Amino acid sequence: MGIAYFVTLIMLICAFMLIKKTDKKLNIISFFGITLVCMLCYNAFICYILTFIKIPITLITLSSVNIIFTLLSLIFIYRKKEIQSYEFDKMQGFYIGIILIVTVFVSLLNFGIPFNVKYESGDASVHYLTSSMFNEEDKLLSVSYDKIYGSFQGRKIGSYTNSGIIMKCFSNGENELDNYKIFIAFGIFILFMTGAMMYNALERFAKNKFR
Repeated sequence: MGIAYFVTLIMLICAFMLIKKTDKKLNIISFFGITLVCMLCYNAFICYILTFIKIPITLITLSSVNIIFTLLSLIFIYRKKEIQSYEFDKMQGFYIGIILIVTVFVSLLNFGIPFNVKYESGDASVHYLTSSMFNEEDKLLSVSYDKIYGSFQGRKIGSYTNSGIIMKCFSNGENELDNYKIFIAFGIFILFMTGAMMYNALERFAKNKFR
């Protein structure tokens, strides 16, 4: 079911990118990065709504919601009969590639292969716990309570919902300890996205651009 969920998510991302936002050509690298960030927010919002209306957050329900929004997007595109035009900036692609290489190098240097738990603080343990609990409970942790950490009602849902969904996709349910590898991989992805978005912001507002 994990593969099916990713297929529906890719379909939704493609449909969203095809919706016309402006007559100008958009930078496909920058906008794709923005779209991925929006998808993280979208996942958290959908999980909040599903919990509010008391529908279990499973890969089936998430995939169904993705399909619904994809169809709505395609209907909108069909009625407007227009799609967004994009352009590719080779230099920006080069710099994003460097950020990707640095991210992979730093991550392998820190975590190794296979991933080892090597965090500088214990804060990661709380994030892992909330992600794992969300993976198991199929709902937000607003009503959950842990003997050590207390109530999870005030926890930010943006992090543990997205990493928890990835756990749902790849966790085999047999060895829970393997989920930490998924958690670390998701953290590496967020590190890369942070670097890419920071570059996009600097490149956008820089007065003197190196080309």
